[in-house]
Amino acid sequence: MMGNCLHYLAKQRAAQLAAQYTLHSQRLAAGAYTEGIPDVEAVVTALRIAERAARV
Repeated sequence: MMGNCLHYLAKQRAAQLAAQYTLHSQRLAAGAYTEGIPDVEAVVTALRIAERAARV
């Protein structure tokens, strides 16, 4: 009985994860989403802005 419950929950979670992978893969392929570490992306953006301001 317990094994059936665990199997059901594992299948349900695996299906949810597969759906998330599919969604994000489609967004990546369409260019609507880019992967990156938010803190690193923020620093890189700030550096680009500072560089442009220094050139003016």
